[in-house]
Amino acid sequence: MPHGDVPVTIDRVQSEALAPRPEKPHEQKWVVSFRGKKRRLILNPPVARQIAALHGDEMLGWPGKRVTLYVERGLRAFGRQWDVIRVRPTIPPSRNGEAPPRSAALDEELDYDPSTGEVHDDAGDIEGGYDREPGEDG
Repeated sequence: MPHGDVPVTIDRVQSEALAPRPEKPHEQKWVVSFRGKKRRLILNPPVARQIAALHGDEMLGWPGKRVTLYVERGLRAFGRQWDVIRVRPTIPPSRNGEAPPRSAALDEELDYDPSTGEVHDDAGDIEGGYDREPGEDG
């Protein structure tokens, strides 16, 4: 991923069977595709919560929504440092420069400030339980 922010439009969100390593069995994972991009993003719980904070927790409503991806460098986990993909807490403007329309109910629930485009989720969690796997009831 290039350095800096990368605004993208979500094209598709789907569940796929992926093997973490060749010797491991396949697991169902949510995968996000972006318009005009070849690379896809396996949806981990932090990124799912970040997108949900901007566009609601119903993944089927995410296609057509815009997010800004960036790389968080040097995250310490499992005794190593990792570079991970994250989502900025603001909605990027559409390609024509206009701010995307928002739901007033969602704005109120998530404390959305339309003047800055920032979303504040004081609860620190979004309803819907993104820590569960695809196909699990929540």
